[in-house]
Amino acid sequence: MTTDLVTKILDDHELIRTRFSLLEDAAPSERGRLFRELVATLIRHEAVESIVLHPTVRGHVPDGERLAAARLAEEQEAEAQLAELEDMDASSDAFVAALSKVRDDVLEHAAAEEREVLPQLRANLDADALETLGARYEQLEASAPTHPHPQSGQGALSNLFGGPVLGMVDRVRDAVSGALRDEPAAQAPGAGGGHAYEDWTVEQLQDRAAELDIEGRSTMAKAELIAALRRHNA
Repeated sequence: MTTDLVTKILDDHELIRTRFSLLEDAAPSERGRLFRELVATLIRHEAVESIVLHPTVRGHVPDGERLAAARLAEEQEAEAQLAELEDMDASSDAFVAALSKVRDDVLEHAAAEEREVLPQLRANLDADALETLGARYEQLEASAPTHPHPQSGQGALSNLFGGPVLGMVDRVRDAVSGALRDEPAAQAPGAGGGHAYEDWTVEQLQDRAAELDIEGRSTMAKAELIAALRRHNA
């Protein structure tokens, strides 16, 4: 089975569309559970995209900074909308009306990625790079907590460390980032044969430092970047 990054993202988009359809068609008593499952799927998807997709677009796609920024802004707006839905009675008509707006925005975001971003990935990265990035994406998705502990009896949102929707992306990102320590499966495109940070280029190290918002990264030498990244992952 392919681990191509574009295919992985398209599969996620199809799952998100399915979860919206199930929620919209559900009986009022089932909406709360299905909403939690939808939120868990969206948060996992956005958190992993923020680590794999957006930095790749910024670094390897023409006009990538603008494309990535636009998609990130849409994701942040969706998070705010989900937070508003979380505070509503899922069995109410008001919830259904608000959900419709969120659905339209989220699915337009997915369509924009499919229209503007994913073709650019295929045009600017070779098949091996897309396979490597897809494996990284798959690994991090598997690291994101989206199912309740068997003994907890709690739903997906509770399993995502509890708390409101806003802020969950950061907590899930922290969880999946734990899988990146020395990133054995996360070799960047063109990184050569090695797996440790020492095998990365300075540009790749700086891109990773930018993802983690490490201060002073632009003036760091390679050894300093490696040390800063390892301190962050410690």
